[in-house]
Amino acid sequence: MSKNIIVTGGAQGIGKIVTQHLLKEGFSVSVFEIDAEAIREFREEEKSEKLAFFTCDVSDENEVKSAINNSAATFSRIDGLVNNAAVARNKPVTELSLEEW
Repeated sequence: MSKNIIVTGGAQGIGKIVTQHLLKEGFSVSVFEIDAEAIREFREEEKSEKLAFFTCDVSDENEVKSAINNSAATFSRIDGLVNNAAVARNKPVTELSLEEW
């Protein structure tokens, strides 16, 4: 059984590249992504039984819990996380409030 890795923001940009690399290395990947269009495009490009997509806003605790439960049900377990999802802010990380973080 391959290991299942969650990649937040995994259907575009750096997250997509990480997802593709993990698939090539034999991992199962659960992509948590807020952008439905990015999911649709990536799903068309990458056909793999080891890839699952979950629409998820990682700033919403209930959506994250649901996506985690669905990921675990799809691949039987969760072995790791690439916490890639982010929103760019125009200030240093040390100046972000907890809500912004």
